[in-house]
Amino acid sequence: MVILAGMDFGEEIGYFSNIINKDRAKKIKKLAIGKKLLEELAIMQVGELALYNITSMGSSIKGFKNVQPNDINITIKGR
Repeated sequence: MVILAGMDFGEEIGYFSNIINKDRAKKIKKLAIGKKLLEELAIMQVGELALYNITSMGSSIKGFKNVQPNDINITIKGR
């Protein structure tokens, strides 16, 4: 099971990324690579790997089920 929390792969840079001291273009490129790797994981998943995204904002990730944070406990227990 993979649960993403607080993983916004969109083009908006979050407060905790400290973008003032970093290259914005490089950060956007790294986010795109991370999203692509996760989507490839979803395509290649072996067995019954459950993929959930509880991030409330940002872009969706193909192959990951968007779930509300409060519902993740129900999902885990019901599995």
